[in-house]
Amino acid sequence: MNTQLKFCEPAIYFSEGAWLEKLRYGWAEVKALDERAKALVEKQGSMNWVLGDCLLEGVDSGLKPGRLKKHVLEVTGLKLSSGRLSNLMTVSRAIPIESSRRREDLPYSIHAEVAKFEPDVQDKLLDLAEEGNRHKWIKVPKEGWRQTWAPYSVREFRAIITKKQDLGELPRVGKASAKPHAEPRYQTISLRMTLTNGNYLEDLAGATCASSVEAMILTLLRRCITEHKEEFQAEIAKYHKMFPDPKTRRYGRPLPAQRPRM
Repeated sequence: MNTQLKFCEPAIYFSEGAWLEKLRYGWAEVKALDERAKALVEKQGSMNWVLGDCLLEGVDSGLKPGRLKKHVLEVTGLKLSSGRLSNLMTVSRAIPIESSRRREDLPYSIHAEVAKFEPDVQDKLLDLAEEGNRHKWIKVPKEGWRQTWAPYSVREFRAIITKKQDLGELPRVGKASAKPHAEPRYQTISLRMTLTNGNYLEDLAGATCASSVEAMILTLLRRCITEHKEEFQAEIAKYHKMFPDPKTRRYGRPLPAQRPRM
């Protein structure tokens, strides 16, 4: 269903009264979707686009934003804050209706997450969102756990954007731009070994001209993973099939809370 309603056509004479009539018309179109809409998310996205587009047109035509926002609350009967209405205008300006970046199969919240980026970055992120999460595990009655495709939630998609920014694959914008060269996040793992093995690793690090024992271990791990990548991926797939829920995984066995009592 096409939920992007373009009802604010350019007018030679633009007045507050004419703008108000267009707002009433647009809101009537949104309310008419109630009878044929299949999902509440779809209706919510249509409402956000309609209000954002109409407010943006009114502001760009020289009308006062404060008065326009009051008209929106009067016509719609919604209890929306001034900041929320400003955010709707921001998203509509970043992803205009004339562009092809409004994806009908993606919720409005995903568009709001990518609105802060440049248009070319928006396209890449929206393409990624359309691909969805193809490795999500769901529990099917009488079948058990199986892997399936599922769309990203806003929380999952926001985490993907943050991870790409930490790795330097995406630019930082807004407040995050203060850290353009932020170091990627690391996980600290402690290793315990015998004195003989420790001395052997130190000698090996010196022989390979490594900067430290840790750097030498990481180099060996990367080399091993590269050479046996397919074998490792097969073992990981078996491991995920055995423990589909990440919360129950811990070195090949369930966590204590999931272990059966003896």
